[in-house]
Amino acid sequence: MRGLRSSGLLAVFFVLVVVALVATSVSSRQSNEIGSVSTTDELNPLEAPISMSGPTALLREDDPLPGAPIGETVSSISNPVVNHVGGYGLTVNSTGSGTTLSNVWGNATGGPGTLIITEATYGNLMQTSFESFHGLSDAGVPAYSASSNDTDTGTTGLDGAWLGSSVVLNEEEPVPTLPGQFSTFNSRPGITALGQPYWVGGISATAGSSTQNRVLFFGVGATPVLMGGDSIVGVPELVKTGSSNIDFDYRYSQFGTNYLSPVLVDASTTIDGVLVSNGAAVMLGGAIVREGSPIPAIVGGLLDENWDNFDFMGITEDGLMFFTGDTDADTSMDEFVAQGEMIILREGAVLITIEGMFTISGSIEGGFQNEQGDWAVIWDVDDALGENVEALIFNGEMVLKEGDEVDFDGDGLPDIGAVLANFTGISTLVVGDRQEDGIALVCFTADIDTEGTSSTSDDTEIFYCMEFQFEVVIPPDDEDEDGDEDDDVWIGIGEEVVVEKQAFGSGGSVQFGETTASTASVATKSTTPVASPGEPRSMGRGMESAGAVEFERDDLLERIERARRQVLREGLEGGGSDLRRQVESLLDEAETTGRDSTIEAAENVLRLLYDRVER
Repeated sequence: MRGLRSSGLLAVFFVLVVVALVATSVSSRQSNEIGSVSTTDELNPLEAPISMSGPTALLREDDPLPGAPIGETVSSISNPVVNHVGGYGLTVNSTGSGTTLSNVWGNATGGPGTLIITEATYGNLMQTSFESFHGLSDAGVPAYSASSNDTDTGTTGLDGAWLGSSVVLNEEEPVPTLPGQFSTFNSRPGITALGQPYWVGGISATAGSSTQNRVLFFGVGATPVLMGGDSIVGVPELVKTGSSNIDFDYRYSQFGTNYLSPVLVDASTTIDGVLVSNGAAVMLGGAIVREGSPIPAIVGGLLDENWDNFDFMGITEDGLMFFTGDTDADTSMDEFVAQGEMIILREGAVLITIEGMFTISGSIEGGFQNEQGDWAVIWDVDDALGENVEALIFNGEMVLKEGDEVDFDGDGLPDIGAVLANFTGISTLVVGDRQEDGIALVCFTADIDTEGTSSTSDDTEIFYCMEFQFEVVIPPDDEDEDGDEDDDVWIGIGEEVVVEKQAFGSGGSVQFGETTASTASVATKSTTPVASPGEPRSMGRGMESAGAVEFERDDLLERIERARRQVLREGLEGGGSDLRRQVESLLDEAETTGRDSTIEAAENVLRLLYDRVER
């Protein structure tokens, strides 16, 4: 989506710069001294965006639905999603045909939205409604849950997981990977970048009966990843068998390599909640992340503080975890945001903006992390007068709140009298990946008051996206890209670079500090994404054989060492030494055995090191 820019956003850019100078980074570390200003750049290496757009209205309640037949109007909007190439989507109910239709609407590449899919009859299954939760692949294929009627048997209300126009698993069908088990429901679907669906489903030994167990499924073959009765590494108890053991707030990484989910195990209800990733209990600061378990001080825990419950999740391909939740601390300071190895923000912290100081107070009502580690939450804050409002916080900076005037007509500029009254729904906040031009989308739904009343009945629900512009790193020119194997192996760390910083609405570049503009092309990373969990990814550049590795060994190690030093300067845990040792070992093996698999593995580790610094 590139239609959000406007010249009027230069003022917003100025505000963001002032905020950055005042607060540096409000996001990163929450001091154990509750109520202090949050300032933690050294713990959160994410840079602040250099500019941002205001929220742009993309779809409004009661308007005609773009791409739908004439006469179809928007009756409700729910649960935006993003893919990894700048696209977005959301579920929309429309009326006008004489009945209410469920739709998925958006654009896989970020342009103007249009109809992606609407309920229809496919074979013997007549769809009657969509669940609001869904996902969108990079190719624009939707994964969603639909209720349908079987026109052959007359069975109604069958709850199924769908991929485009094909049902993956439907209620009352045998589960192909679990002999003797039948599907009872299929909900909260998502999809990987390459189109592999995943969802939470129920099973029973009798077709048509109630749920006896819950399962996290992955792929078109409905492979069970986690279910009641499974063991969890680091936990003595098994996963509970029942209808609520796998939390709906799970998340997968871009290609499905990693997942993160709250899980219930067979224990007392005061200690049964465990945070699980890839079949193992999550450990922070050397201690388990489990309900009732202590939070180490090194992680950001207070005296005698324990984990209590977990809400919104996120995880990247290289394993960077993001989660929100509560602890058993005083209710004025128990809500938190954790990322990586730390609690990076918690209730009671003070956010500094151009409008003044705001104290975080209340529950987190939405949270999301993208593949680069950018994150956003919707959280209550108190202003200086004690008024409590919902606010959108991006990478620790408060960027929007209830009471702000926002765009209503779709031009990206605030409209007088159009006031944000409420961030709506559940799980309606999403953060898109940074694209080659450095832009990341943050999308959400909100009720807008245009009448100046306290009533909600005259508000208009609108789907919004904001653009955050980050700096773009340009690699050194390689005039002989495929003719020089040595130059083709580039991880972009420690080299001379030029940074292009774009100003919204200007059509050009701006100076920021001593950084100058450039017209050079944007760097891209050549990757071969995995088709399924566990398959290695390769940078695919310059290392085609063991001979090439042998030829480039010294150069590669030099580059790895520069990357390691950069990691140390950025203050990242481990200093990259662990990854350096892995690469050295793999290169030794490749030179000895000549195996291409070890070369690919070395490339994959290099990619992890590159991403660690890039983030």
